[in-house]
Amino acid sequence: MDFMCKIVELAISSGAKTINIPDTVGYALPSEFTKIISTLKNKVPNIDKAILSVHCHNDLGLAVANSLAGVSAGARQVECTINGIGERAGNAALEEIVMAIRTRNDLMPYTTGIKTELLSKASKIVSNATFPVQFNKAIVGKNAFAHEAGIHQDGMLKNRETYEIMTPESVGVKKTSLVMGKHSGIKPAYEMQSSMMNFVKEALVDADVLLYMVTVEETELKDEKLFERIKKSKAPLFVLINKIDLSSQELVEKTVAHWQSIFPKAKVCPISALAGFFIPELLELMIELA
Repeated sequence: MDFMCKIVELAISSGAKTINIPDTVGYALPSEFTKIISTLKNKVPNIDKAILSVHCHNDLGLAVANSLAGVSAGARQVECTINGIGERAGNAALEEIVMAIRTRNDLMPYTTGIKTELLSKASKIVSNATFPVQFNKAIVGKNAFAHEAGIHQDGMLKNRETYEIMTPESVGVKKTSLVMGKHSGIKPAYEMQSSMMNFVKEALVDADVLLYMVTVEETELKDEKLFERIKKSKAPLFVLINKIDLSSQELVEKTVAHWQSIFPKAKVCPISALAGFFIPELLELMIELA
């Protein structure tokens, strides 16, 4: 380190305004990089006359961690790339560094001047010109704001901050995704199905087929105007009973019969959010409409 300090001091004395400290082969650990930058800040007498810059490679997957360690130790310039593209395993990812500084501003009280809302768009442009971004890539990956685990989905439905340390909007992503999968629970399944079926919450009177959705708790159509519109329409009507336990045959028959009495010509379809599938009649209808 003594030799490095002498070289840096000489470079600054000779007019250098930026001193770049690279980890070209991605070998350093964050603790080592912190020590290097701290030593230069403390032992080079004219270090205040130049900007310390870091340039880290990702061969051990530590490019971003080393860059942030350098910033915390006193570096004020980071050489990085969008999506972390670069030689071999790549360079430090710009979007990760920017959002780390923004999200953990309590520990790194710095600004970058980057419009973070454009990060996702920039990532896609670079990806189209180079190679695809992995789905689980931090900040800009397809799954960066997707939640499949039931406990996570339940937490997200109650309070987004439970499992999101930054908003998708802050990086240019429209919204969070709740992904239906093997780890999803019952409540998220109900919520997701309701969200999927928003477009059938009332009759689509001008369509070739009318869809009207009710819940198992409902016993009447309270919207009289909507009721009259449905009655006047000549299109086939499907009444969808949402959130019903298909394993309860008595409940299914009773509910179907009730709505069949209100709409004698309708096809009444029970839907089970618990099972995660539409019944065959509804599935065929959805395919037909698509």
